[in-house]
Amino acid sequence: MFDEELILPYPFSKTTLYIVFIITFFSTLISLYLVFNTTIIVFILSYLLSLLLLFLLITFYNFYNLNKIGKVIEKEGRYIIVKRRKANLLLNQISFIIITLAPFIAFLLFDPTIVLGLILGSLCAWGYSRIILYFHVKNIWEPKLGGELVIFLSPIRDDQTFVKGIKVIKY
Repeated sequence: MFDEELILPYPFSKTTLYIVFIITFFSTLISLYLVFNTTIIVFILSYLLSLLLLFLLITFYNFYNLNKIGKVIEKEGRYIIVKRRKANLLLNQISFIIITLAPFIAFLLFDPTIVLGLILGSLCAWGYSRIILYFHVKNIWEPKLGGELVIFLSPIRDDQTFVKGIKVIKY
């Protein structure tokens, strides 16, 4: 698979931050336009409820997980997420297909105005929580730990076993 350790920025790179910001910005613009130019209460309620609930759930989960990771890194120097033999490509493809088709199926099964509100609220909540996580890591945890947090993939043996985790690269 690979011979050396693969290192990626945690939680994601600046390029990904820009992409998340653009998606969130345009989702918010579309949502605000629809919220202030419609009288359909069902859309407004589904948007606001999904935005608030998902934002709180995702943000609290991210902060809880980050605090757990930070405490382990302070003690041991790294946090092991998973040890794996090899990636299950079929499972990844099936998951991608389900996530891609879910909104279209939801539009067929439920009221489209509710589904549109849920989708836009989910996009906005996901984007805002990711942006907050990025700045929390960069402004609070990295100075506290004295280095840059990175995700690493390390090979263990030649039979495609690897370890995935998070560690600090000192400044």
